Amino acid sequence: MIGYVRAAGWMALIAAALLLPLPSTAAPRVALAIHAGYNEYAMTDVNQDLITHSINEMILGGSGFALEQIHGGIGFGAGLRFHASKRFSLALDYDRLTAKSHLSLFNIDFNVKAPAHSVTGSAIYWFPSKTRVRGGVGSGGGYYWSNGEFGADTSGVGLTTPMKGSGGGIHAMGLFDYTISPKVHFEANAGFRWAETKDLEIDGEKAYTSDGSAATLDWSGFMSRLGLTFYFGPGEPVPGI
Repeated sequence: MIGYVRAAGWMALIAAALLLPLPSTAAPRVALAIHAGYNEYAMTDVNQDLITHSINEMILGGSGFALEQIHGGIGFGAGLRFHASKRFSLALDYDRLTAKSHLSLFNIDFNVKAPAHSVTGSAIYWFPSKTRVRGGVGSGGGYYWSNGEFGADTSGVGLTTPMKGSGGGIHAMGLFDYTISPKVHFEANAGFRWAETKDLEIDGEKAYTSDGSAATLDWSGFMSRLGLTFYFGPGEPVPGI
């Protein structure tokens, strides 16, 4: 009799264990981000060989005018944020980096445009925080490509030469996040980018510098973003919420 009671007890425990709800794993919190910011560029080959030598010295030499070198520009874009936990997140971003120089001389407009499109991914660690403010560090890489041009335009008649190239890049940054509401955050980051083309072509031909080395479009330099992040869907809340 006692054996039956013990067997029934074990069966009851096993049944209770099977009927208990499984522990739920919180889904990653997802957000849509929009941003803009100032960026600095190296652009050594464009500035020295194209702007300084080919345009300012050979075309504008002696005029007292000069086309300015390209050292920076505004970037803007959008991206997605995936918070796998309160400490780690992933970011996927598209950015458009503007890079141009313009000079109007009498009725002639001189232009050099070397913008970039980029798709980048970043892994981010967030420092512990119990307030609306939190900080973090991140790094990552991505792909950059450009459809630029240079030329001159007079009275609506222009002579434009295309510049095309692409290449990889990496970056490292510090991040700041402020919780405006559970659904909306202010996001900012600043850091450094290393990115340049490896296959620059001018008018369909491989481009070289005056010393015979392969020419590049180089967007390496300080990078920054300021923007808003909009969270949606269920998931593990991020710090500050």
